[in-house]
Amino acid sequence: MRKMRKFLLILTVIAMCLSLTACGGSTTKVELSQYLSVSYTGYNGNGMPRIDFDFADFEYGIMSQWKDKDKMEKLGQLTAVETTIAYAADISEGLRNGDKITVKIDLDKELARKYGYSFTGLEKKFTVEGLDEAVMIDPFDAEHLSVSVQGVSPFADMEIMYIGSRTEPQAHITYKADK
Repeated sequence: MRKMRKFLLILTVIAMCLSLTACGGSTTKVELSQYLSVSYTGYNGNGMPRIDFDFADFEYGIMSQWKDKDKMEKLGQLTAVETTIAYAADISEGLRNGDKITVKIDLDKELARKYGYSFTGLEKKFTVEGLDEAVMIDPFDAEHLSVSVQGVSPFADMEIMYIGSRTEPQAHITYKADK
């Protein structure tokens, strides 16, 4: 009988602890790194990351868990937390394909805690890819450059003109001669 009372007492204490935990302020846990993406601009050896945080998916993921009660108040609180989110890469220039970068997310954790949010995944590693190789050009390639001089000194006129294919990078060079 004594063992039975002891067992019931322990069971009651456990049930009370669980109910107190459930009744307390519930915390919404969110993995933030899933909303990060990175694209790269520039060329291999001189690339830069372009970081994007998908705020729309972030909001939808949290708001879809809400019950009908107090949605407007919760939306205001979520927006307040959301405005504190900032992110940056540890390396922001001179990237080459294959380089590893880490993007870190920073936010007001105290405000998030106040409104019942707990965030994980505050950093994510990415591998640089998709940067094109730089195209080396010779702007004075004699095969694609025409130089002509007309007139008599001191009234001579010089014309420098690109005569190669208009699809080549050299076609976009403007040539000028000094005196």
